[in-house]
Amino acid sequence: MRKATSWVAGSCVVAVLLFFLFPVFRQAVGISITPWVRAFQSRDSMTNEDSELQKLAKEAEAKQDAEAMAFVALKHWNSDESVRLADEAVRLDPNLTWIYSVVAPFSRHSKDQWIIKLQKWDPPNAYPHIMAAQANETHYFYEHGHFPVSDQRDDQWNAIMASAFQSIKFDDYFSRRIDLDRRVAQRYPWLNPLTILGDQRLYWSGYGAWDISHYSNLLIKEGNELEAAGNDNLAEQNYGSVVRFGQLLRNHEYTWVQGQSYLANEIQTEALGALKSLAGKRNNRHESDVYGYRLQALKHEMNMLKHSDFSPWDFYKLNSSIVQISGLFLALFSIIIFISLLNILQNLAYSRSLFKLGKSASLIWLSIGSAGLLLSSVALYWGYHPYAQAYDRFILQGDIHPIEYLGLYESLQILPLGLQTIYEHDLLRLYAWYGVTAVLACTLAIWGLRIFMNRNRVATA
Repeated sequence: MRKATSWVAGSCVVAVLLFFLFPVFRQAVGISITPWVRAFQSRDSMTNEDSELQKLAKEAEAKQDAEAMAFVALKHWNSDESVRLADEAVRLDPNLTWIYSVVAPFSRHSKDQWIIKLQKWDPPNAYPHIMAAQANETHYFYEHGHFPVSDQRDDQWNAIMASAFQSIKFDDYFSRRIDLDRRVAQRYPWLNPLTILGDQRLYWSGYGAWDISHYSNLLIKEGNELEAAGNDNLAEQNYGSVVRFGQLLRNHEYTWVQGQSYLANEIQTEALGALKSLAGKRNNRHESDVYGYRLQALKHEMNMLKHSDFSPWDFYKLNSSIVQISGLFLALFSIIIFISLLNILQNLAYSRSLFKLGKSASLIWLSIGSAGLLLSSVALYWGYHPYAQAYDRFILQGDIHPIEYLGLYESLQILPLGLQTIYEHDLLRLYAWYGVTAVLACTLAIWGLRIFMNRNRVATA
């Protein structure tokens, strides 16, 4: 029996070691552990000590790889390091000027001069103007301690937004970011997929959405006043300007991102309603019907977006939980094996036979830990395999839509079993220490009880 136990333990450990020969499994182990490690890191540590990004930054600077520097600048949460790398990347390759659009909103430095560079580098684009409008609000906040309310928008903000609405394209450089990720990932294959994905700035997060919405409302309100004063042509221009800008948002390459698509539809809806009313007022039935048809289509789409509970990673929630839980159990069973081996080595050091009861108990725990390690490895490989396939297809072949890829891997960063909510409230580490304290207290209680019972046996003997 003891020989069989030893054989099972050894076979399981060898099988697990064989798993490590597969790059997919090694990647899965790193990814499965990453959310747990981040969960117990301090916020400052997460900001300043991303070892993979630091390693890539050093390698990129040594090779003078502008794209890799830009990649780190876009991902790094340390503002000073991000600024330094962004400036160096653009100096080496001016075609990377677009990275300022991502770095500037999250930086405390050089924001205004970066926006000016962007406006000169990409004059037809509305996005740098929207960034300038946001910067204008930020300056107001620093001067007055609060953001301006609706009636406190100054002439400079109005002029900036007018320039944005007169632009001929809207591009937030999302596709450039995705292409940069692909190229850097191919060049540095050792990067963890979560490092490539690990920045929510990759999403169109609604930056400038309030400015767009508010300026649209101002144009429509001004149009209503012009219409009431009998200036129908000027009113029509205001309404048309809002509709045209909404179409720019919709025509953006990734306009179906839910937040951006909803905003594009929302600002058009009210403007199309005003144009329909104006066409009816002019007795232009054809125009009124056209506007009415477009209005109904937009309302239907908005309703679908508003009540849609689907997210791109819904189908992968089970797999992501399997990956993360398997990674956790991988660590726990490794600890069990380590403690069992220490106990066995300790017994050997005292020249005791491995066939005594205490040692056979250690062997049993060793076999349990080894079997658990093997089962966890199988579950981890099985759970992560769809992610590995999607990652390879996206990075190497580019045949998966970026939003699918981002959503897919986003699920791997969310802790399972409701722990994400506890983590977001900064309670996870506290509860973990409570758990460790409870386990230690129970262990000490059992240990003390066994000593007490042994003494009673000796006394009765």
